[in-house]
Amino acid sequence: MGFMRIFGFESFGGPEVTRFLDVADLTWQPGSVLIHPTAISLNPGDIKVRNGQRQSSFPVSFPMAMGREAAGIVVEAAPSTGFSPGDHVFGSAFSGTGAASDSFVLLDATSTAAIPSGVEATDAACLPAAAGTAYDALAELHDLETWPDEGARLLVIGAGGGVGTHALQLARHFDIEVIGIASARKKVLVERLGARFMDTAELGKTGSHVTVPPVDGILDLVGGEVLEGLAHLAPEGAIRSAADKQLAARLGGSGITRVRTQERFAELARLVAEGAKRPVIGRELPFSAAAEGYEEVESGHALGKVVLTVNS
Repeated sequence: MGFMRIFGFESFGGPEVTRFLDVADLTWQPGSVLIHPTAISLNPGDIKVRNGQRQSSFPVSFPMAMGREAAGIVVEAAPSTGFSPGDHVFGSAFSGTGAASDSFVLLDATSTAAIPSGVEATDAACLPAAAGTAYDALAELHDLETWPDEGARLLVIGAGGGVGTHALQLARHFDIEVIGIASARKKVLVERLGARFMDTAELGKTGSHVTVPPVDGILDLVGGEVLEGLAHLAPEGAIRSAADKQLAARLGGSGITRVRTQERFAELARLVAEGAKRPVIGRELPFSAAAEGYEEVESGHALGKVVLTVNS
């Protein structure tokens, strides 16, 4: 049996529990697609898993690799999946496994899709969690099936991060007017993606004359006082939060129901291939810099996505 390197953890806790570990090579399991990873996308949700905040909903088997999504080259897959060795794919990690490895990653076969021609692996790796969450939220708040939803206005709280930057582009594609709330350093990015920018700091400043108009829906990626202070701008029930679903529920909204199907992921990849949107990658680091990448994600100030690359 061979060994592979993961960036993971052997107990729940803060950043101090993560390190590089040598573990037995992963092998194909029914329902999975075994890949050699070329890109691994990092997400705030990975931090919650490591902290032990998702023990009731997310199976963890120590030692556990960080990460929940990756792109790479198929090593082994059941013929029924339609994938063969050598195919370039992306998707969500198989239940009970992580994605931060330089050798093998198991993807869930039902949440794996082919990478279209012209789409970079680094971009594809960002789609399952960030782009998927943004799309699912927009689909709940606006009827994308009857696009264009003329005259619709969306408020995105935390518009400069991984999910937010996807939401801005998707909204623009579906002709939805967007107000993006973010920190001042993300102003140029938010406006470049077609949204009206509002500074988070200005909203809470005494004597500030910044006013936010009523909207048809709120996508919240921050939670806390910012969401509470803006919730009244949306119609009853038109709040979706990826940051604090309990608060969103108390305000009449909810969390976001994720659709992690091959069909949904293929649609997200098609939008990238057609130029309708593209992941905003703020940092692209080698796998050896995984700790640095997660430090940036955990700071809450990452500009867009942070991605680790693996030499194929």
